[in-house]
Amino acid sequence: MIRDNNVYVNYTANTFQQVIDHNNPTTSATFTQRYWVDYSAWDGNGPALLYINGEAAAESSPTGFAAIYGHNISAVMFTLENRYYGGSMPSDLTNFSMLSEYLNVDIALEDLRSFMTFVESPKYLGRKLRWFIVGGSYSGALSAWFKQKYPSSVLAAWSSSGVVKAQFNFYDYDGHVGDMLPPTCRDSIENVLNIFSDMWDNETTRPALLAKFGVPSYFLKADMSYMLADAAAGAVQYGMKWALCDAIVPQSISDPLGQYNAMISDLWGDSFTSGCYYSTMCLSNRSMSQYWADAGYAWLWQTCSQMSYFQVGFSGGVRRTDVSTDYFVNQCRAAFTPTVFPDVYAFNAKYGGLTPDATNVIALQGSDDPWSTTGVRESLGPNYPAFIAECQDCGHCGDLMMPLASDPPSLVQQREQIVLYMNQWLSSQPSLYTLVLSGNVSFLSTANQSALTLMENAITLDVRASIDQSVIVTALTASSQDLTVTFQIEVNSLNQNIVAENIKTASNQSAWLTNTQSMFTSLGGTGAISVASIQSDNVNPTGSSSSACGPSCTVGILFGCVAAFIIGSLIVIRLTKEKPQPYSSFTERSPLTEELGQ
Repeated sequence: MIRDNNVYVNYTANTFQQVIDHNNPTTSATFTQRYWVDYSAWDGNGPALLYINGEAAAESSPTGFAAIYGHNISAVMFTLENRYYGGSMPSDLTNFSMLSEYLNVDIALEDLRSFMTFVESPKYLGRKLRWFIVGGSYSGALSAWFKQKYPSSVLAAWSSSGVVKAQFNFYDYDGHVGDMLPPTCRDSIENVLNIFSDMWDNETTRPALLAKFGVPSYFLKADMSYMLADAAAGAVQYGMKWALCDAIVPQSISDPLGQYNAMISDLWGDSFTSGCYYSTMCLSNRSMSQYWADAGYAWLWQTCSQMSYFQVGFSGGVRRTDVSTDYFVNQCRAAFTPTVFPDVYAFNAKYGGLTPDATNVIALQGSDDPWSTTGVRESLGPNYPAFIAECQDCGHCGDLMMPLASDPPSLVQQREQIVLYMNQWLSSQPSLYTLVLSGNVSFLSTANQSALTLMENAITLDVRASIDQSVIVTALTASSQDLTVTFQIEVNSLNQNIVAENIKTASNQSAWLTNTQSMFTSLGGTGAISVASIQSDNVNPTGSSSSACGPSCTVGILFGCVAAFIIGSLIVIRLTKEKPQPYSSFTERSPLTEELGQ
């Protein structure tokens, strides 16, 4: 354990055996997956933080603001390294049949769930934990998608710069970079790229061009064009816009390329211009596979096969038009297979695009970040707020970084909102309810367990969609006259009135039982399934039990005398910096802040 800004960080990796094929967990082979854990603040009763490391090798337990928050709430904290990154390898990267079958978003989500099960098993802690999940960028999207797929497995998800919308031709990336750059800075970049293009097209001057930047001779023109533009775009993305512009403005008259190369070296290191990451030849040549891991080969597969995010150039953009759709598609097919193609429409239909079907998720964006257009920028409801830190150099995943005294007010306020919402969600308490369904259900009283399980799954889908996504069905019993369903909801000040209203609505009609009715019919049932009652099994603080709710009753306050929580229109919270100009200065208060009087 090493102390970092008053937070202890564990750099020693642990491992466990993760199944390769989650569809066949009992027969599947396993691989060694790495994780890191920090117990330093855990009191044995606090929640569990799972940080998803994303599309790179992991190296420690959670750091930065996530670690600070975890320590403050006495959490046990884990970092899980994704399969096919770092030291968590089901196979070698050259084993394409394994890579293509066992690396995708669905499997990454199953890995997270499997890891939680492992931690709670008798082999490890041997107890149930109250989890919340944190991630940035791709892993920020994973955190939201996990909350959508397994809404009852975690209490909350912290989605920092989560790229939840797969994008085929990602024109917005380059467009946003251009919008964020001062005109003189953008002009300097454009001039460098024009000189590059002219020198490349002249076979006499091309060798000097390659030597100037240290670029290998096997790079394509589009490879180098992509690399040169990305050096600037990445600076905007990661909050280094002014470091970029200060390095290339005013532009050198005698040696603009040398000046630009010096900027690249200062910001990204000397190997940036020669690395495999930008080389189609390297990424498609097995004899160069020793460079693939550091070049993000696994991430290349994920973009080529599922999410795309092809950062194409356009006329008038920062990138040149040779960084085109054809360039990215051909690179994918050279690296993997001639038929690989990302179906982003099917992917977004499955995971929701810019509107994931999830609750208790906080979405964070930075105003300079070109990836923000693939993330949630407008609140999707009281339990899916969005906060944009608007300031100069507010970039990708800024909220996750270690706080500094020099942080702009907007970023400070963004972190305050994280604490505010996470505290509310983590304070949720399990509340029990009983749903009674009537109909010709007598045959289910003698049905086998598999039929009851199918009914339970269908009822769970309907109750989550109509009442609250945190629902866990804990029991289902069938009699000759009705089905009795016991379910649990995690209730907090943000959803308690919404849950009450949803129960009232669900009690008064049965049209919401679409999955239940369909499954009932497929199992041989006849007639309609209807709601007989929804009963709260909780005792409120005054000691009086909540009444049963049938079609003709009215749902009252579920938990005694509590202040009504009213959510206004679904607005994005823009947290703005007071200086410098030209950004305007204003701060909107979130509904939660207003309710708590802060």
